[in-house]
Amino acid sequence: MHLNPYGEYAVTLAADLANRPPDSTGELVDRCVDAGIVVDFPVTDDDLADVLGMLDRWSAIADAPSDEDRA
Repeated sequence: MHLNPYGEYAVTLAADLANRPPDSTGELVDRCVDAGIVVDFPVTDDDLADVLGMLDRWSAIADAPSDEDRA
């Protein structure tokens, strides 16, 4: 798939997080920074919980057994 270079880092990070969820808040921050995201605000365990929750919801959609369930 061709990705627009303007947002490529965000798509790549999202796929990486979905395939290998972070185990800690520090790991989440490190992986965001490594992906080119400027993290200039405090990141808490609540942020990690939100990311993990979103990843669970996304996985449920991506892994749904039918087109109707995915839609």
